[in-house]
Amino acid sequence: MIHLRAEHISFVYPDRNIHALKDVSFTVERGEYIAVLGANGSGKSTLARLIAGFLPCTSGTVELNTVSAHSSPWQSAVHSGRRHFKEPRLSVPPLTVPTGIVFQNVQNQIIGETLAADTAFGPENLGLDTAIIEKRCFESLSLVGLFDSRFEKTASLSQGQRQKLVLAGIVAMHPELMILDEALAMTDPAMRQTVLDFLDERHKEGLTLIHVTHDLDEALRAERIIVLDDGVLTFDGSVGELKRKRGFIKTLFPPLVRQAKKAEKNAPCRIDNGAASEPEKMALRFSHLDFSYRSGTPIFKNFSLDIRAGELTAITGRSGSGKSTLFELAAGLLKPAGGNIGARGRPVLALQLSESALFEEFAADDVAFGPQNRGLSGETLRGRVQEAMNMCGLPFEDFADRRIHTLSGGEKRKLALAGIIALESEVYLFDEPTAGLDPKSRLQVMNTLAALAESGKTVVFSTHRLDEAAFADRRIDIERAKKEGCASAVYLSEAARSSAEKDSIQKDGLQTVEETDTSLLESLRRTSSGLYEKASSPLHKLPPPAKILLFLSLFIASLCIQNTAALAVCTLAALIYARIARFSLLRLAGLFFKFVPWLLLFALFQCVFFPAAEGEAVYFAFKAVTLTPSKLRLAILTILHAAAALPLLTGFMYSCESGELLEGFKKLLLPLDKLDVKTKYVSFTFVLVFRFLPILADTAAQIIKTQLIRGGLAEDECRGLKDGQRRGCNRDERCAHKAGKGGTKKRRGPFSRLRSMLPLFVPLISQTLRRAEAFAETLDARYF
Repeated sequence: MIHLRAEHISFVYPDRNIHALKDVSFTVERGEYIAVLGANGSGKSTLARLIAGFLPCTSGTVELNTVSAHSSPWQSAVHSGRRHFKEPRLSVPPLTVPTGIVFQNVQNQIIGETLAADTAFGPENLGLDTAIIEKRCFESLSLVGLFDSRFEKTASLSQGQRQKLVLAGIVAMHPELMILDEALAMTDPAMRQTVLDFLDERHKEGLTLIHVTHDLDEALRAERIIVLDDGVLTFDGSVGELKRKRGFIKTLFPPLVRQAKKAEKNAPCRIDNGAASEPEKMALRFSHLDFSYRSGTPIFKNFSLDIRAGELTAITGRSGSGKSTLFELAAGLLKPAGGNIGARGRPVLALQLSESALFEEFAADDVAFGPQNRGLSGETLRGRVQEAMNMCGLPFEDFADRRIHTLSGGEKRKLALAGIIALESEVYLFDEPTAGLDPKSRLQVMNTLAALAESGKTVVFSTHRLDEAAFADRRIDIERAKKEGCASAVYLSEAARSSAEKDSIQKDGLQTVEETDTSLLESLRRTSSGLYEKASSPLHKLPPPAKILLFLSLFIASLCIQNTAALAVCTLAALIYARIARFSLLRLAGLFFKFVPWLLLFALFQCVFFPAAEGEAVYFAFKAVTLTPSKLRLAILTILHAAAALPLLTGFMYSCESGELLEGFKKLLLPLDKLDVKTKYVSFTFVLVFRFLPILADTAAQIIKTQLIRGGLAEDECRGLKDGQRRGCNRDERCAHKAGKGGTKKRRGPFSRLRSMLPLFVPLISQTLRRAEAFAETLDARYF
């Protein structure tokens, strides 16, 4: 029985004039297991979205035939848009869904605040009983090894763990047709094997599978292979047929062979635990490092590791073992609780999701951002950008003037790598640099890293792939290094350790890596994880409907009151509300003062754009700016409105978990059900508004990380550097700390900080719009 029929489908991205698919036709039998292969930009992800109904065909049709779990037929539908099937009216809710898709970018697919809430979101939308939802959550989270962490916040997960969670959320809906778009790209080998074994079992039970992948081993587990090349279907046959085309396989999956010479001819990759090496060969040292995101759960404890200069070093380990954390510590984006980090110059880091924080319009401009901050201009800048883009497989002549939003996912990743390579650092760190890349691009990136090492640079990269790790001069298993390093370490007092570590780092000719000013970044990290904390305050103990009513009554009053005295009383009530929730008033003050520059900016806008009342006095006038009693009152009201609203929002979000929020709204809106109002959607909308705030904070954090690494948002921050070597700038005239200032960081005022934040606005707005669109697709994928 045919499950899916695609007839002469083509797709053109209208805003880019890119022909992603060209006259593609094929059928899929019910219960068939198909792997889709092809280079980055060949149309694989577009095909997956067309099948799932998230894109309309430019021409041609996709027909999907589905049946419910109760053997009641779904109406067959030919679709050219998002709603590609019609659900019949069933007396009981469906136990399956027609399609389930895991998109390529895992960052945009998490909805719930906790792992359990996220996994349950899809089944809840299907109207299933609570017992069935709990059973499905148990099975799905157990499959991906996250059941023991089900009550933890999703923001605390590594990218590999997030990929597992998204997969669990789709599996929990029991789709008839499952589409995986590079769904295992960031998972460790053990987990990849577990998930592939699970897919094999579900396939035997009748699940139809379409797996978009760049991995040959994953593809060979399928029954049938489809290959796309520049939007054209070039191969459609069995796995056996593909195996007989050895030349074709070699073209698709070229062997991972290092082109650049190793320091020792034909030397195999050395595997060790990162023990101390000779000082003259040292480029990066982690000395007795302590770090944890949450109290009682250390990521590193008394951890030591040495990275040799001029070598290509691979860091391996399962998802969540601390690889990304180690890199962010080395780049100064995280502050260790104890220990020291020394390096030859400041290491630069290509983040795991760095392509999500590309913030310029054109490709070459984005690569040039970092070198410009370091003082390059003219032909020197152009040459640096051209060399970096060419090294990363983006020929400058072809890609320099390409708009970033027109690039494929793989091309965006290459562009992000080029932006880091262009910084010309002594130490490069690459976090999963090949995730999501096709085999040819993977080989190209790995040889680029090797070429950097051959040129004398120190290059460290993390990977889950052992063939990539073998490509390196040296491999360090981070879990083994943590275990053996701690077991052999000598524990000293904190003061003695700090002194000994600094002496050792300086003796070996390394500079202590000082953390960047990451106060805003830390604030965004806390916001992205959500404010809710378990506590026993009176507000925590209130029933959900009472929590919501109390908050809304106070919050609406804080926004509507226009009398200054009454608003001051409301502000006092808001502070009492936050204190009843046991939210720290000191922390609240810190949050408020972070908003002060923005409030002052809004007040300035009011002085410029709001007209003065006729005949009123003018206190101050300068060109378009005037200060009058009415404008002054408006500015004061703006500040008081914010002062009243902020404690209410923080107190409420601190004391009300998203599940309670949903439950409370459902109960409050229950009477409207009798009027045939879709209260489910109203309730979810309120919950998702609160959920989107942490998502925006996470988006801002990604952009800030990237800009800090590339020298943006870092004016007047020269701590720990020699004279004239301003962080992110090599031009003395731009450095606020001349010789004799001691390299101490200058304290900046609110307006100086506001000015330094201006480069964040445009990329944040752009990324917010993209995240909002992706968020909407995620809701559709979970059948909201």
